Amino acid sequence: MSFLAPLYLLLGGAVAVPLLIHLLRRRIGVRLEFPAARYLLRAEREHSRTLRIRNLLLMLLRVVALLAIAVAAARPIARWLGAGHAPTALAIVIDNSLSSSAVVNGRPLLDQFKTMARAALSSATPADRLWLVTIDGHVRGGSPALLRDEIARLEPIDGAGDPMAALSRAATAVRGAGLEARQIALVTDGQATEWQRTPAMADAQLLIYAPSVRPPVNHAVTFAEARPTRWTPRGSVAARFLSLDSTTYRMTISGRTFGRGTAAPNEEVVVRAAPPERGWVPGTVEIEPDELAGDNVRYFALWIGPAPGVNSSPGAGPFVKSAIDVLRSSERVVDGRDIGVVAADEVSSLPALITPPVDPVRLGAANRALERAGVPWRFGARRSGETSVRGTGFEGVTVTVRYDLVAQAGAAAETLAVVGWGPCCRSVSSASPAR
Repeated sequence: MSFLAPLYLLLGGAVAVPLLIHLLRRRIGVRLEFPAARYLLRAEREHSRTLRIRNLLLMLLRVVALLAIAVAAARPIARWLGAGHAPTALAIVIDNSLSSSAVVNGRPLLDQFKTMARAALSSATPADRLWLVTIDGHVRGGSPALLRDEIARLEPIDGAGDPMAALSRAATAVRGAGLEARQIALVTDGQATEWQRTPAMADAQLLIYAPSVRPPVNHAVTFAEARPTRWTPRGSVAARFLSLDSTTYRMTISGRTFGRGTAAPNEEVVVRAAPPERGWVPGTVEIEPDELAGDNVRYFALWIGPAPGVNSSPGAGPFVKSAIDVLRSSERVVDGRDIGVVAADEVSSLPALITPPVDPVRLGAANRALERAGVPWRFGARRSGETSVRGTGFEGVTVTVRYDLVAQAGAAAETLAVVGWGPCCRSVSSASPAR
């Protein structure tokens, strides 16, 4: 015997009402001081046994009626022939979000959730319909043995998941089973960031298990970034940490430690390095492991190689020359002929960074030079007026004079920045440079 709505059994406490009525009735009486009352007293004595039996039966009927109402409201289900329960559609929703990897009392929360899920499956019968739903919405139905194997393979995911979507899929599964008894068992740690609203399941019984222990204090790596992404070959790694007090950290490149230290809460740490590795390499920023191990490490990637050799022509203008001098002083570039920085009317070979001619009179010669170099773009109309540049890395940049870029046949490029409604610079294939 089981109940679909066991809370209604609390109505059974109403049986105290007829008991009180029965006891209070025994005290009701009025003393009358006149001789004829003796006939009433004698009649009462002669019928007192009958009256007591009738009042007792009336009280029992009232108690039974109230108990029947409470039990009916609790919706009992039972299988009277043999052991077990009525056929039930049961969906077990396991919260395997990143927070379930927290270690509490020496065990990850997810292990405790698995134990609860296996306990729910232990009472299943062949007449039941069963599903397992994870917090990322994955649904698997089948026999108890199959679902126990699925539970054993569960691992925490890399984020929060979508608990409402998981419950919605569980409700859809139990509704489609065609059984009267429908249950959803939710096993979760109740993270406030996940459960923004309370789930409502009108046509299915929702059973929730959440541990009552306080969550452990978390230390985390909240930010890790290589600056810049391409090292030539020097650079730096920036990191930030979440903690209530200072925390120790370790930085690695290709598994080799290049930085250690202690950081204050939310302090940005910058460590410079010039590693011997070349090409694309992985890196990590790590802290000492704690009970919430999912955010103890953050990963980054960077490219390490020699600085490119750059040469610039006088026609590129003083602004370009100053920019290259700054890059050269920080060892981001060296003198060489890997890349040319030239005005469009002087371009003769690729790859090159091409700038418009300083003198507008040279615009025709610039477009002819672009045609000879095989660059499928031309400079168009000249525009004036201060305008902001929109594009990654161009924040806060404004221009006062610009030329439209006009595509020719076969042009294929990626827009790097936009001025007004048109592109101000584009990146094309390795055979053709940015302009």
